Amino acid sequence: MSIETQVTLTLASVEVGNDYDVELTVTDPLTTIEVTTSLTPDQAAQLADELRDRAAAARESRAVDDVARAEARMTHAFDIDAPKAVV
Repeated sequence: MSIETQVTLTLASVEVGNDYDVELTVTDPLTTIEVTTSLTPDQAAQLADELRDRAAAARESRAVDDVARAEARMTHAFDIDAPKAVV
């Protein structure tokens, strides 16, 4: 017997603090321990920019890999390891 369930866990959340700072709360998905860090608006903007840049780089890398995989399939089809026929 097995029991299956889906659990939604917030990994990070942000709020504006009392001193107009940005409070970033990060949750450890294994222990659910939360840690809150206070950032200046400029620091928060820099972090957001870095996240966007890394996401764009990840998408670009994925696209390059997808093209390479597609080209390999078109070149080799399903017989990548099959021996070549001798004529």
